[in-house]
Amino acid sequence: MTPKKEFERAVEQDVQARVRQGVKAVLEEMAEHLEAGYRELTPTRRRERNGRYTRSHLTNTF
Repeated sequence: MTPKKEFERAVEQDVQARVRQGVKAVLEEMAEHLEAGYRELTPTRRRERNGRYTRSHLTNTF
């Protein structure tokens, strides 16, 4: 492998590791803020991810 390719590979691996670390930190912060982990149910987080509501508009079907 050429030195240029080795360098590019090293940079790519470093960037991937930093992005993973950043995403993990954000997810941990979100879980802490929401007081619930990924897919974890709580008294306020029961079933639907974005809540549940009845639509108030009508649609035409042909």
